[in-house]
Amino acid sequence: MATLQKLRDRGPLIAIVIGIALLAFILGSLIKQGRTLLHAGKMHVAVINGTPIDVNYYEQKISTTEDYVKAMQNINSIDEATSMQIRSSVWDDIIKQTILEPTYKQLGIDVTTPELEDMAWGNNVHPIIRQVFVNPNTGQFDKQMVINVVKNLNKDPKLKQIWLYIEDYIVNERKYKKYEALVTKGLFANKLDVEEGNKDRKTLYDVNLVAKTVNEVQDGDVSFTDDDVKNYYENHKFLFDNHEKSADLEFVSFDVVPSKADSEATFNEALKIKDELLKSQNEQSIVNARSNNPQIVHFYSPEEIHNEGLDTLYSFQDNSIYGPYFKNGSYWIVKIIKKEERPDTVSARHILISPKNPKVGTIDRANEIADSLIQVLKNGGDFEKLVAQYSDDQGSVSKGGLYENITEGQMVPEFNDYVFTHDVNEIGKVQTTYGVHIVEVVKKSAPVKKIKLAFVQLEINPSENTYNKYRAIALQFRSKAYNIKDFEDEAQKENLKINEAPNITQGTYKLYDMNNVRELVRWAFNEDTKVGNVSEVLQFGDKYLVATLIRINPVGYYALDKVKNEVENSVRNEKKVEKLYNDYFANAKTNDLNAFAKSIKTVNTQIPHTSFDAYQIGNIGYEPKFFANLSVANLNQIVGPVKGRNSVFVFKVTKITPAPELSQDQLTKQMDIMTKTLQRRNYSIYPALKAAAKIEDYRAKFF
Repeated sequence: MATLQKLRDRGPLIAIVIGIALLAFILGSLIKQGRTLLHAGKMHVAVINGTPIDVNYYEQKISTTEDYVKAMQNINSIDEATSMQIRSSVWDDIIKQTILEPTYKQLGIDVTTPELEDMAWGNNVHPIIRQVFVNPNTGQFDKQMVINVVKNLNKDPKLKQIWLYIEDYIVNERKYKKYEALVTKGLFANKLDVEEGNKDRKTLYDVNLVAKTVNEVQDGDVSFTDDDVKNYYENHKFLFDNHEKSADLEFVSFDVVPSKADSEATFNEALKIKDELLKSQNEQSIVNARSNNPQIVHFYSPEEIHNEGLDTLYSFQDNSIYGPYFKNGSYWIVKIIKKEERPDTVSARHILISPKNPKVGTIDRANEIADSLIQVLKNGGDFEKLVAQYSDDQGSVSKGGLYENITEGQMVPEFNDYVFTHDVNEIGKVQTTYGVHIVEVVKKSAPVKKIKLAFVQLEINPSENTYNKYRAIALQFRSKAYNIKDFEDEAQKENLKINEAPNITQGTYKLYDMNNVRELVRWAFNEDTKVGNVSEVLQFGDKYLVATLIRINPVGYYALDKVKNEVENSVRNEKKVEKLYNDYFANAKTNDLNAFAKSIKTVNTQIPHTSFDAYQIGNIGYEPKFFANLSVANLNQIVGPVKGRNSVFVFKVTKITPAPELSQDQLTKQMDIMTKTLQRRNYSIYPALKAAAKIEDYRAKFF
């Protein structure tokens, strides 16, 4: 357990280093167990490339991940946001592992035991291992610490769990890197690639361009039929590819707002707390017990008091109360405890002796060590050397234990009071929840008049009666909304905003400002829910919600009615291009660009030094057909008219500056650069595999 405690103490560092990436690679051993489970039951939460994923396996991985997080952070429960993040990460990992493992097996990709040992305690220790297993006394990676952990895995289940996470992370990372290397090493640029790329970039064209853009045509000047829309959709389906089943919803929400009675009740409660706070000598306990947002009771600087708009507090007597006063949806009470002249900021260095350190063990032993070190310092000992040797505060060891420009309330109360009330160069000790600190104040700013304040915040929240009132309103709406038409008619009648919720997936947990909307997701994907159905009244936090199912978007192509607005805009654009062509270009003489430009009331634009590799042109913007024609245009030849994406145009190349020839050295360097650029695109390997995979998601049946 002592080793586990070391890892717990380094929890924040581990979280930073591993982060979400660690959660993306869960136990390989559990993957193997899961393969047995996959064939054992019919409760499938997914089917990935034909491989069913058992719901119990999914739940097991979630539970294992949550246990890991709790062990590393030394907490007993996980908040809702973290829980959602874990579920999403586990889901992504299941997909990734299920897609990649057959490929690894087919290619013979694996990590051998000697490889794993080398990454754990050999000559090529993985960076995560190096950063996790650090000796608290030396601040350096401790190889023996890793070996001890592995030797004692079966004696401590939690320690074993932590190790398995780390081990499987580095194993799976190594597997993927091997696979990635196989793919990227096959990507390289040859001489022709480089020469063609150089030509595209470095051949420069001076162009005279005459164009009319779709912006010059009003929407009302063109028309199109339903057949036009259908034909465009059929010919451009590839633009509307859908890789994941989703649902489109509409909903109205009824926000629960505190009533006048709720505000009065909160104010009356604030009056009671005012009396408690006035009589108490332990203001922090009142704040902790009664405030919705407990803050440490401490001295506030003049600037902080001014920023809160509470300058009037300087006129109050010590041990008096200001408030209750209203601010940002809450009632506040402030106790003015006392006023003092204190430094605005303090710099101090310290050595933390923590009882959590196995070599210390107890708070009494921590005090004994601190007393001994204080004597060493008073006899001329080097503070920085003692910090490096003894301090358990890894956040300040590299700075000789120094914290600069400390402000009131920044540190825990005991440490805060010590450094703000002791003299510069004075060495002493103070005990906090972290352990025993040997402290030396090294610098103080000029004193200012501060006030020690205790704040209690009472949020004005809706009462049960208020919730019931809004629920009744929502139920009344639902009773009149039998189908989508009734839903929309009733919303319009009641002047309720209809919110759109497109592309809800079976993995959706958050919608707008509502968290954990799983009940809505389950309803939307329930086999009994049909398009046009209206949900029952659902509650999410301070909202009641009624939804209607607009459509289900299966894997494949989005239906025309889903993308109709986008398709119509594209058809309208095509009609505008056609109108421009017929009105200005179809029968025009374009051999003299200046005369032609004048005849159609536009200008002959001079565009110098453009190239095939350019992205936009003149005032037209993105026009790929221009560059396609530019690449094959002859000098002084009129090209066009061309019906483009956003315009109709004609142009003439007036000058061509050929790309300079590459020397052999330049050619070699460019080949190397282009090859490295290609290989850097390894980030797209897995997304491409995922896009090609067949993933059937059934989470909404269970969660």
